[in-house]
Amino acid sequence: MCGKRIHLISFALVLGLCLMSPAHAANIIVVNEAHDYDGDGLQDDHQLVEWLEAEGHSVDVRHDQWMTLDADKIEALNAADLIIVGRTCNSTLYDEGDEPTQWNSVTTPLILMQALITRSNRWKWVNSSSANSLGGSPALEVMEPDHPIFANVTFGAGNRVQVVDPTIGSGHTSSVNANNVGNGILLAKEAGTSLPWIAEWEAGVEFYNGAGQIPAAKRMMFFAGTQETDGPPRTPWGAWNFTAEGEIMFRNAINYMLGDYLLPGQASNPKPDDEATDVPRDVLLSWTPGEFAPPINGHKVYLSENFNDVNDGIGGVAADANSYDPGRLDFGTTYYWRVDEVNGPPDYTVFEGSVWSFTAELYAYPIENITATASSVQQANMSPENTINGSGLDANDLHSKEPTDMWLSGNEPLGAWIEYQFDKVYKVHEMWVWNSNQMVESLVGFGCKDVTIEHSANGTDYATLGTTHEFARAPGADGYAHNTTVDFGGAAAKYVRITASNNWGFLPQFGLSEVRFLHIPVNARNPYPDSGATDMDVDVVLGWVAGREAVTHDVYVSTDEQAVIDGTAPVATVTEAKYGPLSLDLGVTHYWKVNEVNEAETLTTWESNIWSFTTTEYLVVDDFESYNDLDPGDPESNRIFNTWIDGYEQPTNGSIVGYEAPPFAEQTVVHSGKQSMPLAYNNTGGAAYSEAERTFAVGQNWTRAGAATLVLYFYGAEGNAGQLYVKVDGSRVVYDGDAGDIAKPEWNQWSIDLASLGVNLQNVTKLSIGIDGNGASGTLYIDDIRLYRLAPQAN
Repeated sequence: MCGKRIHLISFALVLGLCLMSPAHAANIIVVNEAHDYDGDGLQDDHQLVEWLEAEGHSVDVRHDQWMTLDADKIEALNAADLIIVGRTCNSTLYDEGDEPTQWNSVTTPLILMQALITRSNRWKWVNSSSANSLGGSPALEVMEPDHPIFANVTFGAGNRVQVVDPTIGSGHTSSVNANNVGNGILLAKEAGTSLPWIAEWEAGVEFYNGAGQIPAAKRMMFFAGTQETDGPPRTPWGAWNFTAEGEIMFRNAINYMLGDYLLPGQASNPKPDDEATDVPRDVLLSWTPGEFAPPINGHKVYLSENFNDVNDGIGGVAADANSYDPGRLDFGTTYYWRVDEVNGPPDYTVFEGSVWSFTAELYAYPIENITATASSVQQANMSPENTINGSGLDANDLHSKEPTDMWLSGNEPLGAWIEYQFDKVYKVHEMWVWNSNQMVESLVGFGCKDVTIEHSANGTDYATLGTTHEFARAPGADGYAHNTTVDFGGAAAKYVRITASNNWGFLPQFGLSEVRFLHIPVNARNPYPDSGATDMDVDVVLGWVAGREAVTHDVYVSTDEQAVIDGTAPVATVTEAKYGPLSLDLGVTHYWKVNEVNEAETLTTWESNIWSFTTTEYLVVDDFESYNDLDPGDPESNRIFNTWIDGYEQPTNGSIVGYEAPPFAEQTVVHSGKQSMPLAYNNTGGAAYSEAERTFAVGQNWTRAGAATLVLYFYGAEGNAGQLYVKVDGSRVVYDGDAGDIAKPEWNQWSIDLASLGVNLQNVTKLSIGIDGNGASGTLYIDDIRLYRLAPQAN
């Protein structure tokens, strides 16, 4: 028992990676075959797929899909961001005919985990036809420790590190019997041998001299996944068998192949995001500083409208904080920027940053939700809707000469009108006009010429915009750009009516190809959280992009949507485009809007859309995810049994939390996430009970956000016995479910009414979990201790 307490093996699970998780979510195709070799009802590669999805990637895993290729399949492979060929692929099914050339010609980066496919009689990545099914789990000897895939990996002596876990499945994986990787770069090999384990090849370089195979994009071999065995017992084929360090390397490898990697000293996480659009003109640029940048003169910021100036490091401003105020930016302009992180003395090493970009907000934006009506229509397929639905416009906003892409009135000797209705009142900036552009325009001139333009906010009271306007004549040819722009001067309008008194010809018919209305964004927009968002913090801070002329902001928030619509919900007036932190209840949908106010304007108030979000269903008391296996001397050490105090060296308490050797927390039997708490108990030999207790350094308010129910999940084992109980600040409550649940190897939900505890729920300091019963013994797994307003329905 004491071995667990003095165990000092370094087991560094680094959570803050330089190759982060992930820099962007990718579309990944996983090439694997359908195998359930161990007969557990799950595909043997399911953990690989689940891990990739947990990393935020979109995973396409169509088992057995890729054993033969055709043009459509190759097109799909080329469209992905990354391909991972997994361990469950039978190498003999991927080398028939032209298949090696087809695979090597795919233009998407590819990671190959199956050693047998790399051979010279398969895809010809390495010059060997022999493979090795390893016994146990080799240590890797890292040949290029500064390579990005090894960022934040802890090496042992001789740059050695364990990448796969010998206790999973058969404990075996496979490698290739080769002495080198030809024209590739050997990144890691099996320790003590020359056998390659991780290697990469650049696009356009033959794998090895005489291979006759050249990759069309970056390639990496990274062997992992269990070697299947027939047993007994049968073990899975290609099961996830990475150690914690192996996961770091594999995550890094994915990001590296996607081009999303950083050196430890580089700046990262730009705000606004790289390639962001519609960025407010008064944005404050910020980033995560590099690992070594000092607080004084540690950053040099380059910002320009010219990519080359930033890329070449022309100019630059020293900054002491990890943010930079560029001043008010120009409308609709794309800016490039980078941050070089500069070491302090004595070396002053410069870590050159990546070039990021963003585009500032436009001065005016197209109005999108419009309906059109007209005084008449020549024929059904030449309706007024054609003037607002983009028909006839190409990607460059150039119009066709096809008549059915336009509106044409019927016979109207006294003139014709067309009217547009928006979804709400807008502050209209301009109207762009593409006049009637039929091929016969030069002869008959259907296009409107002299027009009167009226606008209204309510559909009843109309005002005339200036005097008569003339719409320019269209050429009657494809590739027609709009050639009339009408300035609305910021008129507040929901309706716009155009009445033509004459046209450019002699027939009493009138036509238009397209119109576009641009508005000045005076309404609040781009809410945070996104409308419809779920699982939001109960103390969320609401944010939005402010209307262009707003002086103050009236914020309405309520669980009553109609009250927000009607403006009868509680309102708060703020001077910044944010409101909060709020204090909301768990699991409730809230509705909100923002009225932008400027008393100096003719129309003083502009109302936003109605937005909504739903707060998280629960607050976490302990989800057991934060515990690690680091040595006690490490400042980041957080071993589970140092927080949950058990019966170690307490003769009357028969509980033991965690395991003797790392990982100390349970990582297979979990309710959610990646870890749970194993709680062994033995009420014999003088132990009257078994109990683990957690003390909160700061008292917790368990009435916050309307919390009313404590919920925890436990998983039993056959043979378990005893009475499960929980104590909160000494108040004891026993499990009220089936007494046999403690022996069931399945997750059970226990919901406890907090009001029944009879303690000060606003200052909870201790939580205990225990098992009573003389002679009772067994093991329980505990996970997801949460506070709910309303207990979830038990499965």
